[in-house]
Amino acid sequence: MRKIYFITILVLACICMQSRTARACYANFLHTNTGTGDTIWFYALDLNAVHFWDFGDMNSGPNMAFDDTAYHVYNTPGTYYVTHFVNIGAEWAYETQEITVNNISFEAAFEGHCNGNNYITFTNRSKGNNLSYLWNFGDPASGLNDTSTAFAPYHLFTASGPYMVTLIISDGMNLDTVSKMMNATSPCMSASYSYMSNTCMGDTTHFYTSYSNVTAVSWDFGDPATGPANYSTDMSPWHIYSGMGRYNVKLVYTDGSNYDTLYTTAFVTNCNVYPGDCNRDGIVSPEDLFAIGLNYGDTGSVRTGATMNFTEQTATDWHNNTPFLNMYLQDMVNKKHADCNGDGVLNSADAAAISQNFGMMHAPAFNIESSMQQVPANAPAFRLQVAGQVSPGAASASLQLGSMTNPCPYVYGYCVSIPYDPATIDATSLSVDFAGSWLDSAAQNNLLNWYYNDVSTHTLHIASVRTNHMGITGGYGTVAQINFDILPTAPGGNMDLNILPTAKLMSNAVFDAANGQVLRYLKANIENASTEVLAVHEVAKTKVLTVSPVPARQMVHLSLAGNEKVNTISLINLSGQVLRAYTPSSNDIDVSALSNGIYWLKVCTAKGVYEQKIEVLH
Repeated sequence: MRKIYFITILVLACICMQSRTARACYANFLHTNTGTGDTIWFYALDLNAVHFWDFGDMNSGPNMAFDDTAYHVYNTPGTYYVTHFVNIGAEWAYETQEITVNNISFEAAFEGHCNGNNYITFTNRSKGNNLSYLWNFGDPASGLNDTSTAFAPYHLFTASGPYMVTLIISDGMNLDTVSKMMNATSPCMSASYSYMSNTCMGDTTHFYTSYSNVTAVSWDFGDPATGPANYSTDMSPWHIYSGMGRYNVKLVYTDGSNYDTLYTTAFVTNCNVYPGDCNRDGIVSPEDLFAIGLNYGDTGSVRTGATMNFTEQTATDWHNNTPFLNMYLQDMVNKKHADCNGDGVLNSADAAAISQNFGMMHAPAFNIESSMQQVPANAPAFRLQVAGQVSPGAASASLQLGSMTNPCPYVYGYCVSIPYDPATIDATSLSVDFAGSWLDSAAQNNLLNWYYNDVSTHTLHIASVRTNHMGITGGYGTVAQINFDILPTAPGGNMDLNILPTAKLMSNAVFDAANGQVLRYLKANIENASTEVLAVHEVAKTKVLTVSPVPARQMVHLSLAGNEKVNTISLINLSGQVLRAYTPSSNDIDVSALSNGIYWLKVCTAKGVYEQKIEVLH
């Protein structure tokens, strides 16, 4: 049965589930303009919200960002539709703007928009880098207000009528000038809209628009495959899209003398469930764990005939008296998508589908690569710590978040991906231990942990998210320990352990608050690790260094071939921490104070350095 969707087209419209006295969110934004291959900056005007940018670019690197100020480089000339989404918890808003990128890298350009009562706002379309601006509104009767150096100013003209407006731009070496005749009127025509929900494939989408002094309209739904149905002159039209994807909707309106254009982006999606794709972005990835943790414990309709297989499965939307309470993430995904096993409850059992179907994809509608931009140096950091030298056998690295001097703000979860060299690390040996993570107490009753070793790409993926809708603040230190074996055939030399830039740190509240169910990405830095791998020929075998007894309980005795004199001994744990380093008076080592476990001995003599693993078992 088909559903009917109404797209309410109201200026800066928000879906508000709070009282009407709550603050409104607004998605307006400004942007610079430049040529192909240069950086375009985008500036949100609402600085008290969660932000999500879709740059409308299928080809040029990360297509998404999450800051109030973002940037993107378009490498291919063309017309792009940039969508900015904002959320302050119970309120949502979108705005889409069209930008044109070509090979012109320096040019003055602007547009004027009538606001009524002789007000005109100006949109700066100038191209170039490090520009300064000088506006002259051609209205000398307005005195000092007749000029401006703002990027995108507005002007109240002293009377109705035509005015010649001039913009001069400079990059310090070049100048360019453009002039346009603008007509100040009162009242003026206007149209406004906001696309507020994703349409399901095959359903009818209705558009509702707010007009003022508009006499005629022309719609282009961005769907030429539907032929003549792609166009309409109705004031409030409808359209059935031909398939999944993103569609750039264009509305041209007129009062008989003047014309203007508005844009929006329609996302048409497959609203059926693919187990593991909890955030419905088209691919199963570590970030899908966030959707489970944000709404952990919530309940809804059981999915009939549910399986964990990555197949398209129909499911009833989770609803209550306020349907949008069952939406989450940036594009209002229904919570049914996080119910991977279909039992009607969001819990740890659903995370199994992320492992089972990891990396699987079902026709994503657009380039979903994302990044966190403009990360300040004082943002908390993900860091890897590993011993300065490792030898064939057991080894480990510590994944840490935050530091004593720079602890984390309110945190609800994280995910990281770490590639490794299969010629050095045994791909079958990787495991992750979350015990001791500062994201929860020792019992970890409020933490959902997950990891996946993708042996096909030689990448270890780790994610952890809280489950009680309460963030944790002020923490730092270890959040996971990565255990692995160095292969006996490891070539030796330097080994880098790098966290990919796709790492995400998230909170569950718009502002620094302890509770909430809103996905907010936090800024975080990345500090990678490097270690020296000692190849087999560099590490003495048992013919040179032997230890006894095995396992050791109180004392360990060292025996070296040729009765070499021991200069120094270092005792190291599996995290690479040196527990003791000293010059011995004998070849006996007291291990009675050590906890049960595996340790490494590094023994230095005049002839070389030898390492040996020991086991302590009291």
